[in-house]
Parts: sequence; C-alpha cells; structure tokens
Amino acid sequence: MENWTDEPCFYASVQDAGKTGLLLGPFKNEKDCRGFAYYHEEDGGNHEEHSMLQSIAEKCDPRSVFYAFGMVKLETGRRSGVLNKFFEPIGFGFKIKKGEE
Repeated sequence: MENWTDEPCFYASVQDAGKTGLLLGPFKNEKDCRGFAYYHEEDGGNHEEHSMLQSIAEKCDPRSVFYAFGMVKLETGRRSGVLNKFFEPIGFGFKIKKGEE
C-alpha cells in the first residue's frame, strides 16, 4: 500500500516578503487544511483552529502578526510544518495538543 504523503498534500502556511513558510502539515485533503489556514468560514476556515495556529505562530515569532496566513499544495507531503510539534496528528490532519491551548 502506498503512503498517502507520497501524493499531493496541503499545508497551512505563511508568506512574508515573497517567502513561504510551512506551519502545519501535511494534510491529505484541502478541506481539513483550510480550517487552520483561514479564519473566515466562507473561505472554509475554522475560527478556533486558525486562531490557535496564529497564536502559537505569534509566540514562536512575534513578527508573524505581519505575515499573510494561507495554504499551499505541494507535490508530496514529505515535509513537516514547523509548528507540528504543538499539534497531534489525527487521521489525515491535526488537533491541538493538550496543554497548548
């Protein structure tokens, strides 16, 4: 059986000055990633998930308040988001680790 991360995957990301940073991922499907990547429901976002990701990003790098949050799709899911350590993998996505709220 093939590993799902060998297929195209999604990451919650940030952009600043033309550079992209992978925050959380990989996600197997776009819908799950959108919850973390976007705040507004009309964009597929989830207020709670996005706010938690943004809060952790700001604690790790205060300059992130100036970054543009979003998502990217890569050819494979072989890379890890820099904030993955603050989240637990579940199925094909993530949830916040207890004690990180």
